[in-house]
Formats: sequence, C-alpha cells, structure tokens
Amino acid sequence: ASLIWACDENFILSFASRRAARDIYGYETRALLGQSAEILMPADVEQPAVRRAFEGLREGRPIRDLEAVHVRQDGRTVIVSISAVPLRHPGGRFAGAVGMNADLTALKSRETRLSEALRVERTVLDSAGQAIAVVKQGLVLRCTDAFLRLAWMQQQAPFPNFPEPTL
Repeated sequence: ASLIWACDENFILSFASRRAARDIYGYETRALLGQSAEILMPADVEQPAVRRAFEGLREGRPIRDLEAVHVRQDGRTVIVSISAVPLRHPGGRFAGAVGMNADLTALKSRETRLSEALRVERTVLDSAGQAIAVVKQGLVLRCTDAFLRLAWMQQQAPFPNFPEPTL
C-alpha cells in the first residue's frame, strides 16, 4: 500500500489517503489532517537525510525513493519509501508538497530473513570443511572455501588420470 499525502508550507498534513493511512500507519485520516508530518517520524530515531530532504522541498528539490523509518499510531515502526514534489505559490514561494509513502516493511523483512539464511548457509557449508558446491545447469552458484582451494589446486596441478574435458 502507498499513502498519498499533501501538506502546506509548514508541513501540516492537508490530505492523506484513507485506506493507506489505516493500513500502513493505523490512523484514521481525520486523525492525521491538521497534524505535522512529523507525527509519522519516530522521536527516538535520528534520520538526518529525511530532514535534509524535506528542507530541500522548500528549495524546490523533489524527493525520490528516500527510505525512512516511520512510526504507526500503535508505536510499531514501518519502513517506507518517500517520493514528493514541492508546490509553489504563483509568486514562486514554497506552498507545500504532495507525495507518496510506499510501505517497504514486508520487503525489508524478507530481505533481512534471506540475508540471515544465506549467512547461516555459508557458515554451515564452511564449517563442514569439505569441498561442497551448489551447481545449477553446469554453473557453480555457491561453494565452500575448501571447494575453491581444491579447484585452484587442480588448475595448478591437474590429477594425472583426470580426463581432459571435450567440447
């Protein structure tokens, strides 16, 4: 889900899409309207890049796919990708911004679990002390350090009775 939002020149929310406000942040739209956009920022997490990006909106610079940690109404954190463009008054003065916050929480959770699984796999394979390789369609996808050492030794001094590959 993605929250579509709009704010004034003081970053006070003037629009928030109903379903995403509830699904991502746990808020009813009416609870967000009239609030500072900072209501979505956790007080205990420093995010200087986010602060700089929002100040950049005042200077006319858009925000594109900026990852940030936000906080739900119940206190749980969510990871979002923020994209926004500044709005200008006819005289050119900053008038606010419109933007979208895409929820990346589930994706980031899957990335973390995959990274951990790969780390565990590598630890298990390397602790085996054996030359092990995962091969798919004739390509080595993953292998242990022992396999790499064995492959290197074979390049340096091939086994005498090992047949040469034929093409």
